Amino acid sequence: IENGYKNELIKLFGKFDVNNSNTIDLEEFRNIFVKLEVDTNLDLEKIFREADKNGDNELTIDEFIIFMAKNKDVLEKLDEVIEIKKELTYKNDKRTLIFNDFPGSPLKGNWRPSLCNLKRLDKIKDDINY
Repeated sequence: IENGYKNELIKLFGKFDVNNSNTIDLEEFRNIFVKLEVDTNLDLEKIFREADKNGDNELTIDEFIIFMAKNKDVLEKLDEVIEIKKELTYKNDKRTLIFNDFPGSPLKGNWRPSLCNLKRLDKIKDDINY
């Protein structure tokens, strides 16, 4: 798994580790399948035991990443979630909201203005009055 994707898996691991134990138990594991809308008719206990390499009834981050890498269905659902998350982040970004409908908007391409470079309205008026 490439590093960028590993970071997404680590974030997912942290999100579902609700008791902050740095491990995922069976209930937290079930929640992953429910949230990602993966077929929940699977024998999740059996899958969990197979993923739990050291048999301590908890998945460490390493066991979790190995499990995810080997399960194409779960990874495909995760890809969908990541893609939707990126789209929502872009659509709700202040720069998109401000400049999307602006006449002559450069957002037709990949141009993204920095909001910190925008001048205050009174400064713009002062510049015009020169």
